[in-house]
Amino acid sequence: MRCSLVEYWLVIYNIEIAQHNWCCSEDCPCSQYYDGIIDRTTLDSYAKEDRFVFGVFFVDEAYEGDNRDESYVTTSSKYKLSLSLEEAKKILFWNYYHNENAPEKVACGPGLHRYITDV
Repeated sequence: MRCSLVEYWLVIYNIEIAQHNWCCSEDCPCSQYYDGIIDRTTLDSYAKEDRFVFGVFFVDEAYEGDNRDESYVTTSSKYKLSLSLEEAKKILFWNYYHNENAPEKVACGPGLHRYITDV
């Protein structure tokens, strides 16, 4: 998969403008791509064109943000887990997510986290 202009600008937006913590982290593949440490082929190999679930938890509080503040989700629940990359690649996001407002649309945009049902 080659980098489209839209995908490239999402990387720039998340790092330069929105300054999302994960996107700006030196451990983030997008940040490594942005800094020229890895190439686009390597970046794409992290996801293999599929989104996957790498952690789950019950949400205690969620704030959707506004024009000044970034959104956030918090948890203090004992019900949470983090998966290894190998485990995560076996739990594909699209098997669990659906858009209730437009079920025929299989897309979720560039957000950093997504909600899936308890089921």
